[in-house]
Amino acid sequence: MKRFYEPDSRWEMHQINNNEDYAKKLVITGYFHDQVPEDVIKAYETVEYLMAHAYYYWPMFDEAFNKMLFTIEMGIKLKAKQLNIPIYRRKENGERWYRRLSLIIDDICDEDYLRDLKKKLERSAGLRDMKAHPKQNSFSGPSGGTHRNIKYCINILNRLFRGREWHKQQQKKIVKAKESITNLKNELLVVESGERGEVIRSILDFDIIDEALFVVCLPVLDVRKLEAKSNQFPHLKSFSILDYQFLNDKVIGRTLDGNDIKISLTNDKEVRNAYSRFKKYLKEIPEEEMKINLNINAIETPWFLSNAEYQYLNESDFFSKYS
Repeated sequence: MKRFYEPDSRWEMHQINNNEDYAKKLVITGYFHDQVPEDVIKAYETVEYLMAHAYYYWPMFDEAFNKMLFTIEMGIKLKAKQLNIPIYRRKENGERWYRRLSLIIDDICDEDYLRDLKKKLERSAGLRDMKAHPKQNSFSGPSGGTHRNIKYCINILNRLFRGREWHKQQQKKIVKAKESITNLKNELLVVESGERGEVIRSILDFDIIDEALFVVCLPVLDVRKLEAKSNQFPHLKSFSILDYQFLNDKVIGRTLDGNDIKISLTNDKEVRNAYSRFKKYLKEIPEEEMKINLNINAIETPWFLSNAEYQYLNESDFFSKYS
């Protein structure tokens, strides 16, 4: 008889010590607002259980993601039902055939202000099609992006079941913020929060949910502290700014933990000198390495925004925890 309750040794690479440690690090809690249907929430509970039991068999983590993608499909059809959008057609002989998911998404997202939601739904539908028709047995676990894809899908479900007026206002906020963000995008900035300050050389992208602004930035490294033997690139940083306001050349608000935060232009001489040293350092890095790093940043930026959105769901009073 197989030993079903022995931990899978492959989790050792994630420094997992026991099942409680595993659940804390790798089981993703679902956070949903009160307009998300109970059927979706119950389906997500199964996703959580599959993730939890993957402690004993690694490939179950991938099955959790498969269940997540089918939950997205169910959510799309439930939303269509709410909007009186047909999910199937009838033939002349009375038989019915289900419409393609892409056509249902087209009908749900039939206004320009729903364009971003449509892109996200189409991406998840594409992943669902790929997973539904496997060509070979494979598994990747959290190291293959499954972990962050599940968070991404939680975000999508919460957006999907927002009302149209919410989406309309959301789009207005993004358009309004874009001009202010553009003015800061390629400028030398300082992020100040509590006792911490950080120099930023570029805002790569942003997003907004409710009154929360998420920005992904590229920091400036202090080259005097870098190891001389190898090239080092700055890791992306994301900042969540609640109750944000744009004031001239800065944005202010508060962090998820309640501290004041400000992102503003700077002409500080010491900061400018640090930036000059950093630019000189970058010029010495081979062009091919720079291109690779830029490509990585382009790929990672949307994931940073997605994770920031998920953390907002975690901290916000408007979302209930289902675990």
